[in-house]
Amino acid sequence: MKFNLPETEKTLIIAPHPDDELIGCGGSILLYRERGTPVDLLFLTRGENIEIDAEVRRKIPDVGALRQAEAERVASEAGFNHRFFNFPDGGLDTRLTELQTKVADIIDETKAGIVFVPSPIEPHPDHRASALMMLKLVYELKRFRLAFYEVGEPIRYNTLVDISSVAERKKALFRYYKTSSYNKPDLFADAALGLNLYRSLQLVKRGYYESFLVMDHTFNLSDLERWLTFDLRRGFKNL
Repeated sequence: MKFNLPETEKTLIIAPHPDDELIGCGGSILLYRERGTPVDLLFLTRGENIEIDAEVRRKIPDVGALRQAEAERVASEAGFNHRFFNFPDGGLDTRLTELQTKVADIIDETKAGIVFVPSPIEPHPDHRASALMMLKLVYELKRFRLAFYEVGEPIRYNTLVDISSVAERKKALFRYYKTSSYNKPDLFADAALGLNLYRSLQLVKRGYYESFLVMDHTFNLSDLERWLTFDLRRGFKNL
């Protein structure tokens, strides 16, 4: 178990949708920026297919543009570079080859030593597709580490990062994600920080901690499956 921010000279954050990055690793992003570590944020979609009330959608002609504007405000406030690929929200699994090629180019361009991406056990299909795409790249390129982060599902982690010093700043950034949070940014902020607070149990010390599974190309897929499932398959065989 490691308890420090993963060391790197340059960081790339992959967010399938606006707000994923803030929920899963917003505190760590802020800590990297405090260190002066360059952070590039890549939004794969604009999140235009968010499930909102039909009446609300009629009043917002372009939900994707609104979510993008919110994400740009967060990025501006937090001080990191960002770009949008504008792949179809909910359809990343149909564009994996193209996506993988474009992301590989970004990794070459940014020279990122570590790439943060949602974990492969996330409920949202775009999150899982992003994780699988990055797993292919980490084994093909063999020159960066992956850090899987939590959005909609807790993950078995091997790294905890103490974000207590920036927890209030992370919480404050949620106020810009009104559309992503269904106009309930305080609820989303409390939920994200609630998970961070829950990780205090690991250290028996009150604080806020973001959880990551950090791996590289030496961590093979069988090891990954056993780690994520606590080797449950072997346990089932013994029943």
